[in-house]
Amino acid sequence: MADFALLGEGLALDLANTLVREHGAAVDLLARRGAAAAWCAAHADALPGGRVPAAGLAALRDAVHETLDAAARRRRPDAAALALVDASAAAVRPKLRATPHGPVVAWTGPRAGGARALGAIARDAQAVLADPHAEVRACANPDCVLLFVARDGRRRFCTTAICSNRVRQARHRARHRAGTSA
Repeated sequence: MADFALLGEGLALDLANTLVREHGAAVDLLARRGAAAAWCAAHADALPGGRVPAAGLAALRDAVHETLDAAARRRRPDAAALALVDASAAAVRPKLRATPHGPVVAWTGPRAGGARALGAIARDAQAVLADPHAEVRACANPDCVLLFVARDGRRRFCTTAICSNRVRQARHRARHRAGTSA
């Protein structure tokens, strides 16, 4: 089973963040055997049912990552990536259903090829980009490639427990080395 950076940012960002850097090298966490199924299992509570083929999940991940990364870096996204996100989102429709425990979102649309799950992810990407109170950002740690949503203008790191701490430690070590070598 693969280890994923699940930052609690939602389906789209959690999927985009399966492209990481380990020891300076780019790594596709979905390329590992069984990783796509493991990622879907980790998000089972938010994904509509149905099997999602690994290739379909990876293709949508690439498109979502390109789209969100373009937003974070304020650049023009690839047109094919936007088209895939839009097509995936358009293939499904959320519909509220009443349950004894309150309303829930049910997804309508084709089931084949994991279309409902892929559509839910694509719609989440659209919602992130449409939220006027959220800004997609790239982590300020130069060794990190993760994306996150900053709902307050001060957030610079994907997580304070890891990336922010590592940058502070590196700064401290650099100051300490500079102070002892003088």
